[in-house]
Amino acid sequence: MATTPELSLVRGVARVTRRGPYAVLHVSDPGRVFSPEVKRELMKAIERESVPLLEGIDIRASYWQPRADYFDKIDEWIVVEHDKRLVAWCGLCKWQSDTGPILYFDTLGVMPGHRRTGIGALLTIESWFRFWRFPRRMPCLALRSQSPVVYALFRRLIPRICYPQVARPERKPPKRAVEVLATAVQHTSPGKKFDPQTGVVFGAVGAGALYGDSLPSSGDPIVDAFFATHLRVSAGDSLMGVGVPRIGAYVPGMSWAIAIYFFFRLRVARSHPKTRPATANETDPTLAA
Repeated sequence: MATTPELSLVRGVARVTRRGPYAVLHVSDPGRVFSPEVKRELMKAIERESVPLLEGIDIRASYWQPRADYFDKIDEWIVVEHDKRLVAWCGLCKWQSDTGPILYFDTLGVMPGHRRTGIGALLTIESWFRFWRFPRRMPCLALRSQSPVVYALFRRLIPRICYPQVARPERKPPKRAVEVLATAVQHTSPGKKFDPQTGVVFGAVGAGALYGDSLPSSGDPIVDAFFATHLRVSAGDSLMGVGVPRIGAYVPGMSWAIAIYFFFRLRVARSHPKTRPATANETDPTLAA
């Protein structure tokens, strides 16, 4: 498999940690750290690598090319390397709001052959921990996507505190969840209308359906049915998912988060990545939409 030569532009300015067979490169404030020339080269690499990431679906013109300011809009960029090959990346935004700190996952993608290793989940949890200033309240989480695969992952990680509750769409979300949702929409889709009950942001993506007319299957029929029922992706609708830790369950929540973190640390350490086609349940791992 070919290497990713642009990784040499990242290694020199990144903080590197080892996670099993992977090297994880962390860059804080990439808009300031990367020069304009480096940003252009890395954006070319992201555009190129997004095609195999999405199993041939090409969103370079519809999504990435209009985002030439990608590195200037995120607070942290994380790259995962395996055998000198880019196999995952994650873009994060960190916001402060009246309801507390919010960690927004702008992008998170994992290449086929490296999914189901736990690396995507581990990146999510480690990012959450880094933004948490103990003993203050745990940050809320937010992500936006047109893909049910993404929300299914989010739901598996934090099933009791993620909204919307797709298994019980009639359930009214708590006030704090609605506040986090409104803040996230203001940052990512200013002026767009949204449904606080379902989390749907109407017309959030100007390009319409980023991944084609057929939504990928998440393997979770409840999530797939929710997306099919509530989103008009052809009109650019996206789902904004939020995770809201319960203030009254601080200690149990903290204990659970630590336990799940070490579970995925062990899973990644024991993983054996393979270069193979994605299965039906692993299509489209990208959080951004």
